[in-house]
Amino acid sequence: MAELALTADRREELAGLLGDEQRLRAEYPKVAEYLDTAPMLPGTGDDRADAAFDLRLVHYMTGGPSTSANPYWDIVGPSVSERDGRRVVDGGRPRGSARLGFAQTILQAAYAYAIPSPETVAWMHQFCNGRSVVELGACRGYWAAQLASAGLNVAAYDSEPPDQSDNPSFTRAEGQADVWLSVGDLGQFAARSLGSADEVLFLCWPPG
Repeated sequence: MAELALTADRREELAGLLGDEQRLRAEYPKVAEYLDTAPMLPGTGDDRADAAFDLRLVHYMTGGPSTSANPYWDIVGPSVSERDGRRVVDGGRPRGSARLGFAQTILQAAYAYAIPSPETVAWMHQFCNGRSVVELGACRGYWAAQLASAGLNVAAYDSEPPDQSDNPSFTRAEGQADVWLSVGDLGQFAARSLGSADEVLFLCWPPG
């Protein structure tokens, strides 16, 4: 597993942030919550891998959009394994760890429930073959943003867009985006003019 390469300036930024607890809690409360709780939870048994995961989480969740085009994947990607034909975030352990399970709650609330790997986004782009995409249940619009970055025309909608309403699953917090792409509500979806019959309807939910 390749280690995260940080510039000297970025290491200095992170050291300053982590060394100022008050600032960390004010600017990135969800990161602070993770760092408070994670050490009390069982990890994967590989201390080096757990520390690398923590570093990725802190780096990408505090680095802003210039740090990564797909921060969710960059955080969890090195911890993904294939089990029974599915890719799961388990850190190389069939049952994962409580620490990764807790991280999942933080990451899902910040990004999305399902994780958009680059391969999946590329497959979507190929499948759509230039057709526009309509996503329902877009939540923060993270998947929609990934698809748009891949060159697709995407219209995203949700019953409770997190930047327009109090969505209990995607609450607002300092240091994280309310939405990653414009997300309309169901009223806007109902009022939209009919598009081409060849539009692609995208419904994304993790396997349970």
